[in-house]
Amino acid sequence: MSTMGASKIVKDGLVFYLDAANPKSYVSGDTIANDLISNINGTLENGTGFLEENNGSWSFDGSDDIILVNYSSELISNLDNMSIEIWMNVGAIGSKLIQIITNRDNSDSKTTMSINLDNRQVVRLWNPLGTDTMVLYGHVSNGTNAYYTPRNNSFGITDGDNTWHQVVLTFSSSENELKLYYDGEFSSVVTTTNSLYNSTKLWRIGSGYSYPSSPYTYSMLGDISNIKMYHKTLSSDEVMINYNTLKGRFG
Repeated sequence: MSTMGASKIVKDGLVFYLDAANPKSYVSGDTIANDLISNINGTLENGTGFLEENNGSWSFDGSDDIILVNYSSELISNLDNMSIEIWMNVGAIGSKLIQIITNRDNSDSKTTMSINLDNRQVVRLWNPLGTDTMVLYGHVSNGTNAYYTPRNNSFGITDGDNTWHQVVLTFSSSENELKLYYDGEFSSVVTTTNSLYNSTKLWRIGSGYSYPSSPYTYSMLGDISNIKMYHKTLSSDEVMINYNTLKGRFG
């Protein structure tokens, strides 16, 4: 199975990498997704599927499909600079909030970092008037306050567009900034704390967790191809390098 140029991605600071297109990371039928960098693996639960199209991706049913990443202090050992990148497409989610990747504890103020998509059209800090649709937003916190950087009309105008997109979220403690990128382009920034909350919860891919009521909430309907975590703040040029390197995989 071709990995379509994956060897050319930015590797400086890369600490975690799941890639459904790489047989060293995943083989169809397995329930384990192998990290290509630090051997911090993920477990596919509740029938999370696999699709051969676009060289391979994990499929989430919008109910309870999830990849749970084994806990490792390595993933949160550098809270001064951090980036998460994900390639995914979203189906028809309707009026729903989905948590794409998160290690949220019992509140938004106790989350190291998360990427989310909200189509409920309700008043929130990432949707102040409650009128925006398909609001993609990044989120970090320091244990007391939460910070959000949004982009509306993402993955479609009023619902999912079933088209592959790259999302990158970066944090810099020296700049006190949280930045969101979409398909290689800078989208939004917010001034934040200079330290991130050190959540010990498992990283959850494809489904969130509403503590303590439900273990599978805010679940996504769609597909994820690969996920990267960096212990560095990716620059705009590095975000574009990763985008250009992998975009050919998705047509």
